[in-house]
Amino acid sequence: MLSSKKQKSNPFQPGYGVMPPLLAGRNRLKQNFRDRLASIRNHECNPTAIVLMGPRGCGKTALLEWVSREAKGHKLPVVKLTKEDFVSITELQQVLYNLDMPVDRLKKISVQGRLGDPEGIAGIQADYTQQSERSRSVNQKLVEGLTRLSRKGLVLLVDEAHDMPPEVGKFFYDTTQYVGLNHPIMLVIAGTPDLKIVFACSHATFSERAQIERIGRLTKDEAREALTEPFSPDISFFTEALGTVLAEAQNYPYFIQLWGRALWDVVTNSPTPNAPHHRVRVADVEKARTLTVQSRWELYSNRVEELRSKNLLIPIAEMAWRLGPEGQPTRSDFAMVIQHLEFVMDQTMAQQYLLHTGFIWEAAMGQWEYGIPSLATHVREESVQLLLEALQGQGSIHALNTVTTCFGPPVDGPMEISTDQLLEALPQPEGETRLHQLQAMNLLVPSQRADYIRLMAPHLVEAILAEAKVMNLVSN
Repeated sequence: MLSSKKQKSNPFQPGYGVMPPLLAGRNRLKQNFRDRLASIRNHECNPTAIVLMGPRGCGKTALLEWVSREAKGHKLPVVKLTKEDFVSITELQQVLYNLDMPVDRLKKISVQGRLGDPEGIAGIQADYTQQSERSRSVNQKLVEGLTRLSRKGLVLLVDEAHDMPPEVGKFFYDTTQYVGLNHPIMLVIAGTPDLKIVFACSHATFSERAQIERIGRLTKDEAREALTEPFSPDISFFTEALGTVLAEAQNYPYFIQLWGRALWDVVTNSPTPNAPHHRVRVADVEKARTLTVQSRWELYSNRVEELRSKNLLIPIAEMAWRLGPEGQPTRSDFAMVIQHLEFVMDQTMAQQYLLHTGFIWEAAMGQWEYGIPSLATHVREESVQLLLEALQGQGSIHALNTVTTCFGPPVDGPMEISTDQLLEALPQPEGETRLHQLQAMNLLVPSQRADYIRLMAPHLVEAILAEAKVMNLVSN
């Protein structure tokens, strides 16, 4: 084990909203925040909201925490709101109202509100109802609450904003912008890549003038800094070992934290008690990898379950198989997934569901990428196994093989064939049942042409049948 002077707690703590030991990169954005905080401290008004938008695990919540710490350094009040605070306009009003009241007064309001006191929750709800009836774009109770809170400047942080109901967002965002015209408020909002669609659903006018910041992966140099700097000066990396870790982390902030935690544990338990310096070797990386496997698997499994629950697994897996293991998505791939989903939901919902997962997203203008690197590889493999098991349980593997033969090899354009032709090829009398089973799985969908069927995931189906042949479930 390394000498005692190195035995401090592990600085890498991967998890939701936990500040990394070094918030690498984002330098332009951090300077922008510093400038805005200084202007708030000087009582300057700027109602422009800053929106942090990106996939999970890229550091949006960590950035909010960084802003909070910087604001407190400027002695500015900070209000943090999460989805528990904005489930309804009533709840949000009560939260803001409580923040500016003495404790003894709060207790009185809490009790009296339940008994019908107009200053309590019932009164707030009544005010909201009146505002709604008059179709006001701002809410007077919110105006009063935000005005009181911003007397000396206010930093307002909203996390998980993608979960804010549209009716709450409409009043909250427009009211905050309204108050911010004459009061020093800095509003910072964080959410997943569907946030712009959420704003559009709320019909809030502020979003047209908000400062959108896309928070994705780090650069290679920033990733290297985030991994190596938290280690003590007497721990360094061999070039090959560092290159291996960075290649596997793929500049994804959450993976960098996973690797940092694992390497720290390996190095600090190294059997070299008197060594003045330790260099991380490839052998250390191999040991650390075993410590990251479970965490990565848990992340992947959660994302796959999310895709399944939202009917996204088949179109996403089809895209991953079509692009191949080294391919990167484009706007066209996004559009093809949406086209698939439009058979089961409307276009806006399909776009929101897909962007919310962060599986693919537009990291910069015209630059699409996978939000979580290497998740596509897991989806490719897992989707084949999951669907093959489902087909086995239904006894539909041979039917799928027959149907696929009728359609022929995968092509880029629509693959359609008449229902009668498929039924003729399938064994009867269960042929129609098998066809319905494949349609229920969304592998086949009705075509816009009457009495025709479309094969929606030809590349995925090809992979499923290839695996089935390896397992001798169907003949070659």
